[in-house]
Amino acid sequence: MESDLHTISLMNMLIKYADDTNLLVPSDSDVGLAEDFSHVKQWAAENRMVINILKTKEIVFRRPNPRLYINPVPISQVQQVTSAKLLGITLCDTSAMC
Repeated sequence: MESDLHTISLMNMLIKYADDTNLLVPSDSDVGLAEDFSHVKQWAAENRMVINILKTKEIVFRRPNPRLYINPVPISQVQQVTSAKLLGITLCDTSAMC
């Protein structure tokens, strides 16, 4: 069912596995995370699917010593976390202890 779900930007990426979908948006993308996430929510509504917003998380990965520190605006109603589990693997940003 998710085969026709795509990102707005070619720079952004969707990783799909079973009933999980992950949206990756680099800092230099031409379409921001909030806009692409809204696109995913719209697709879900059109396909009569529900996104469980309580299970939806946002994690920002940063380089250990960045020259330019980017702090994106969190998506409304989505919890921003420092670590997240994906297919049994815990992913952490540089500030989190895993």
